[in-house]
Amino acid sequence: MKRILALLPVAALAGFSLSGCGAAGCSSSPATIGTPSGATCSVAAGSTITFNVTICSKCTDTSPGCQAEFLTDHIELQPTVQQCTDQSGCSTQGCSTNPTVACNVSNIPANAVGYPIQIVGDTTVQATLTFAGTGSSCTL
Repeated sequence: MKRILALLPVAALAGFSLSGCGAAGCSSSPATIGTPSGATCSVAAGSTITFNVTICSKCTDTSPGCQAEFLTDHIELQPTVQQCTDQSGCSTQGCSTNPTVACNVSNIPANAVGYPIQIVGDTTVQATLTFAGTGSSCTL
Protein backbone atom coordinates (compact mmCIF):
# COMPACT_ATOMS: atom_id res chain seq x y z
CA MET A 1 0.00 0.00 0.00
CA LYS A 2 2.85 2.38 0.78
CA ARG A 3 4.22 1.86 -2.73
CA ILE A 4 0.91 3.00 -4.23
CA LEU A 5 0.97 6.18 -2.14
CA ALA A 6 4.59 6.81 -3.14
CA LEU A 7 3.71 6.58 -6.83
CA LEU A 8 0.79 9.03 -6.74
CA PRO A 9 2.99 12.16 -6.51
CA VAL A 10 5.00 10.86 -9.48
CA ALA A 11 1.79 10.49 -11.49
CA ALA A 12 0.77 14.05 -10.59
CA LEU A 13 4.15 15.39 -11.71
CA ALA A 14 3.87 13.47 -14.96
CA GLY A 15 0.87 15.58 -15.93
CA PHE A 16 -2.07 13.55 -14.69
CA SER A 17 -4.84 15.80 -13.43
CA LEU A 18 -6.30 14.78 -10.08
CA SER A 19 -9.74 16.05 -9.11
CA GLY A 20 -10.41 18.57 -6.39
CA CYS A 21 -7.67 21.11 -7.14
CA GLY A 22 -8.78 23.03 -10.19
CA ALA A 23 -6.23 23.63 -12.93
CA ALA A 24 -3.18 23.47 -10.63
CA GLY A 25 -1.34 20.23 -9.89
CA CYS A 26 -1.99 18.12 -6.84
CA SER A 27 -0.14 15.35 -5.11
CA SER A 28 -1.32 12.70 -2.69
CA SER A 29 0.11 13.02 0.81
CA PRO A 30 -0.41 11.27 4.13
CA ALA A 31 -2.98 13.13 6.22
CA THR A 32 -2.16 14.72 9.56
CA ILE A 33 -3.82 12.46 12.13
CA GLY A 34 -6.19 14.10 14.61
CA THR A 35 -7.14 10.84 16.34
CA PRO A 36 -5.67 10.42 19.84
CA SER A 37 -3.32 7.50 20.43
CA GLY A 38 -4.91 4.72 22.45
CA ALA A 39 -8.42 5.24 21.05
CA THR A 40 -10.70 2.19 21.18
CA CYS A 41 -13.53 0.97 19.03
CA SER A 42 -16.05 -1.84 19.63
CA VAL A 43 -18.11 -3.38 16.81
CA ALA A 44 -19.79 -6.65 15.84
CA ALA A 45 -17.49 -9.40 14.53
CA GLY A 46 -17.76 -10.66 10.97
CA SER A 47 -18.95 -7.42 9.40
CA THR A 48 -17.48 -4.79 7.11
CA ILE A 49 -16.35 -2.00 9.40
CA THR A 50 -16.27 1.71 8.62
CA PHE A 51 -13.64 3.53 10.67
CA ASN A 52 -14.20 7.30 10.69
CA VAL A 53 -10.72 8.71 11.30
CA THR A 54 -10.38 12.32 12.43
CA ILE A 55 -7.72 14.24 10.54
CA CYS A 56 -6.27 17.72 10.87
CA SER A 57 -6.96 19.39 7.53
CA LYS A 58 -4.82 22.31 6.42
CA CYS A 59 -5.89 24.90 3.85
CA THR A 60 -3.77 23.18 1.16
CA ASP A 61 -5.58 19.84 1.68
CA THR A 62 -8.51 18.68 -0.45
CA SER A 63 -10.20 15.39 -1.33
CA PRO A 64 -9.52 13.33 1.81
CA GLY A 65 -9.49 9.58 1.24
CA CYS A 66 -8.33 6.39 2.90
CA GLN A 67 -6.54 3.16 2.06
CA ALA A 68 -7.55 0.43 4.54
CA GLU A 69 -6.30 -3.11 4.91
CA PHE A 70 -6.96 -6.06 7.21
CA LEU A 71 -3.62 -7.80 7.79
CA THR A 72 -3.00 -11.02 9.71
CA ASP A 73 -1.96 -9.30 12.94
CA HIS A 74 -3.48 -5.79 12.74
CA ILE A 75 -5.69 -3.39 10.79
CA GLU A 76 -3.92 -0.60 8.92
CA LEU A 77 -5.66 2.65 7.99
CA GLN A 78 -3.87 5.22 5.82
CA PRO A 79 -5.80 8.49 5.49
CA THR A 80 -4.61 10.68 2.61
CA VAL A 81 -5.29 14.15 1.24
CA GLN A 82 -4.56 15.89 -2.02
CA GLN A 83 -2.23 18.86 -1.59
CA CYS A 84 -2.73 21.52 -4.23
CA THR A 85 -0.18 23.97 -5.54
CA ASP A 86 -2.87 26.59 -6.24
CA GLN A 87 -3.47 26.76 -2.46
CA SER A 88 0.21 26.85 -1.49
CA GLY A 89 0.08 30.54 -0.52
CA CYS A 90 -2.27 29.96 2.40
CA SER A 91 -1.05 29.56 5.96
CA THR A 92 -0.47 25.89 6.77
CA GLN A 93 -0.02 26.46 10.51
CA GLY A 94 -2.53 24.50 12.58
CA CYS A 95 -5.75 22.86 11.43
CA SER A 96 -8.32 24.76 9.41
CA THR A 97 -10.89 21.94 9.92
CA ASN A 98 -11.08 18.54 11.61
CA PRO A 99 -13.03 16.34 9.17
CA THR A 100 -13.38 12.59 9.41
CA VAL A 101 -12.32 10.22 6.63
CA ALA A 102 -14.17 6.94 6.11
CA CYS A 103 -11.91 3.87 5.98
CA ASN A 104 -13.76 0.65 5.10
CA VAL A 105 -12.34 -2.74 6.10
CA SER A 106 -13.91 -6.06 5.14
CA ASN A 107 -12.90 -9.70 5.61
CA ILE A 108 -12.87 -9.45 9.41
CA PRO A 109 -13.24 -13.03 10.69
CA ALA A 110 -16.51 -13.80 12.51
CA ASN A 111 -14.60 -15.41 15.39
CA ALA A 112 -12.27 -12.44 15.93
CA VAL A 113 -11.74 -11.17 19.48
CA GLY A 114 -9.79 -7.97 18.84
CA TYR A 115 -7.04 -6.39 16.77
CA PRO A 116 -4.60 -3.54 17.10
CA ILE A 117 -5.18 -0.69 14.66
CA GLN A 118 -2.39 1.36 13.13
CA ILE A 119 -3.47 4.70 11.68
CA VAL A 120 -0.63 5.75 9.40
CA GLY A 121 -0.52 9.37 8.28
CA ASP A 122 2.23 11.92 8.78
CA THR A 123 2.69 10.07 12.11
CA THR A 124 1.50 6.63 13.27
CA VAL A 125 -1.24 6.42 15.89
CA GLN A 126 -2.16 3.20 17.71
CA ALA A 127 -5.76 2.23 18.50
CA THR A 128 -7.58 -0.95 19.51
CA LEU A 129 -10.53 -2.78 17.97
CA THR A 130 -12.68 -5.12 20.08
CA PHE A 131 -15.70 -7.15 19.05
CA ALA A 132 -18.08 -6.64 21.97
CA GLY A 133 -20.38 -4.19 20.23
CA THR A 134 -23.28 -4.50 17.82
CA GLY A 135 -22.53 -1.81 15.24
CA SER A 136 -20.42 -1.76 12.09
CA SER A 137 -18.81 1.68 12.38
CA CYS A 138 -16.82 3.71 14.85
CA THR A 139 -15.16 7.10 15.06
CA LEU A 140 -11.51 7.19 16.04
